Amino acid sequence: MKWKWYKPKSSKAKFQCPCCDYVTLPERGSYLICPVCFWEDDGIDVNELDIHSGPNHITLREGRENFVKYGA
Repeated sequence: MKWKWYKPKSSKAKFQCPCCDYVTLPERGSYLICPVCFWEDDGIDVNELDIHSGPNHITLREGRENFVKYGA
């Protein structure tokens, strides 16, 4: 089976990253990685801060704390 790399229809940033709050994502919940904080957007939103994010291996709350403390 040959894998195809996912590419969004538009690369224009329209959505706010749930971790760093910068508008960096062309779409939400498609596992795209924010170029500012490197959060992989798995669809967890700001009202779900304490749900463990599988691809990021931490909660969104921890990701936000890391962004404030380390910038990533």
